[in-house]
Amino acid sequence: MAKKSASSASILKDLEEIYFMCLEKRNFSVALKAKELVGRAQGLFDVKKSEDKKTKMTLEELSDDDITHLIKELEAKLKLDLQENTE
Repeated sequence: MAKKSASSASILKDLEEIYFMCLEKRNFSVALKAKELVGRAQGLFDVKKSEDKKTKMTLEELSDDDITHLIKELEAKLKLDLQENTE
């Protein structure tokens, strides 16, 4: 496990060096990407937000109104899909 943290530290050090070199050469897009990767490694950005939107819900978590609304959406979508396939 110590090997993993040593390699992580090495990678972070390299990213910081890349960041400063790119700033000197005015290559801002690469400098920004290097800084972003450092920030992600340090947990500064919540990357899971987009993943959380995809989490499955159970019927017990939905209200009757939510379920009714979803059924209506599905029925409308199915009608559209059927019409597209018959045309």
